[in-house]
Amino acid sequence: MTLIHATKTKGLPSKVKGLNYSIKKFGLSKCEPSELEIKKTLSRFDLYFCHSGSDFSEVASDILSRIKPVEDSICFLNKRTLISNLEYFQSHFLPTSTDRKILYALKANPVSAISKLLIENQIDGFDCASWQEIEQCLKLGALPSQIHFNNPIQKSAHVEMAYKKGIKHFTVQSASGIRRVADICTKNRGDIELAVRVKTFSPNAKIQMSEIDCGKFGCLPSEAVQLLKEAKILGFKTGIAMHTGSQNSDPLSYSRALSQVAKIAEKVGGINCLNLGGGFPVNYSSGDHYDVAEFLGVINRAFEFYKPSIFAPGEDNQVIIEPGRGIVGDTIDLIIPILEKRHGNKLYIANGIFNAFSDAAIHNWKYYFETYTLDGRKLSNELVKYDVYGETCDPKDKLNHKVLLPADIQEGDFLWVKNAGAYMDCQKSNFNGFEGPKYVLYG
Repeated sequence: MTLIHATKTKGLPSKVKGLNYSIKKFGLSKCEPSELEIKKTLSRFDLYFCHSGSDFSEVASDILSRIKPVEDSICFLNKRTLISNLEYFQSHFLPTSTDRKILYALKANPVSAISKLLIENQIDGFDCASWQEIEQCLKLGALPSQIHFNNPIQKSAHVEMAYKKGIKHFTVQSASGIRRVADICTKNRGDIELAVRVKTFSPNAKIQMSEIDCGKFGCLPSEAVQLLKEAKILGFKTGIAMHTGSQNSDPLSYSRALSQVAKIAEKVGGINCLNLGGGFPVNYSSGDHYDVAEFLGVINRAFEFYKPSIFAPGEDNQVIIEPGRGIVGDTIDLIIPILEKRHGNKLYIANGIFNAFSDAAIHNWKYYFETYTLDGRKLSNELVKYDVYGETCDPKDKLNHKVLLPADIQEGDFLWVKNAGAYMDCQKSNFNGFEGPKYVLYG
C-alpha cells in the first residue's frame, strides 16, 4: 500500500486513480511515511492522510500497523461511498426537475474534506446553522447563493454577517425572528427568501425535531400563515421549512407533512421555496433495512400532487432536501483502541460520551460494535456483556448500554463502529484535553 501525506486540508481532486494527484496544486507529496510522521500528522486537527487503497480492511491494517502503540481513535472515510451517496440523491430526487436543490446539512459532519468533495461533485449547496458554518463553506469555495442559513434560532450578529456576505436565504419560526431579519436585510428584499419553519410530527423518527404540542422547532400551522403574510408584506420571497425527524423510519411522514404544507401555502397565495429537510435513515444494525429510494419515491409523488397548491404561480420556485446523515452516515468506519480491560467485563476506550458517543447521553442512542484485531487473530465466540467507559476523568463517561463482545478481547484490540459518519466525532468536546478521532481518506 502507498500513502500520500496531506500537509493541510486544502481539498482533493474530484477524479483520483491511485497516485494521480496534482502534487503542486493540492500541497501533497508522495512518501512512505514513518511511524513518527503518521503520528505527527494525525495529531493535528487540520491534517489527514490520503491513502491510495480502496478496501477498508487493507487500508486500516496498513495504517494501524505503522503506529505502535495505537492510542487514538481513527475515522476511515471512504471517498467513493460519499460521492456515490450524493449521486444517488441527484439521480432519484425529482431527477428531471430544474427547481430541485440538494443541500448538505453541514452539522452532520463538518470535516472540510467532506464538504470539499461534495462541492467538487456538484452539491447544490449547504444547510448552515451559524456564521461559523457559513464562513467555513465560503472558505472551501461554496458561493453565497449556495448557502442557506436555516437555523431558526439566530443571533443578530450572525444574520448581519451572512447578509453582508450575500446570503439570501434565512429561516425563522416567530414574529421576532422575522423582525430580526427585516431589521438587518433592508435592501433588495425581493431577492431574499424567508422561510417559516412549521411543526411536523413523525412518531417513528428516532429524534423528534418539532412535536405538535411542544418541541424546540417550528410554529403551528395557524401561526405560520400569519408569519408568511407578514413576510410578504415586508417584501420578502417566502418559503416553508419542515423536518420529519432524524433517522426517520416512516416514508409516509413526508407525504403527510406535504399535505399540511399545501394547506398553509394555499391560505397565503402560494410560496416560492419549500424545504423538506432531511431525516433519511441509515442502516445501523442488522435489523435495519431502510431503502432511501422508498423515501424519495414518496416525496416525488407527493410533491407532484401538491405542487399546484404550494407554489406561487408565475414565479421562480425551488424545492429542497437537506440530507446530512443520508449522505455521510455510511461513509466512515471508526476504529477505537481499547486502552484497558478490568475485572473481566469493564473496557476503557480512547473515546467516550464527551467525544463520538455524546448521543448516548443526549438521545439515549444505542450503538453497534464489532471488533478488530491488529494481528488478525480470531476472537472467541463466547460473548460477554461489557461496561464501556470513556477516557476522561468524569465518572459518567460511560455508554448508556452494555455491549456484547468476545470474552477474550483485550487491551490493544479495537472496537469497530460501522456507519459512523454522522453526528459522532463532530459533537466532540475537548474535555480533559482529549481531542476527537483522526481522519484517513481512501477509496
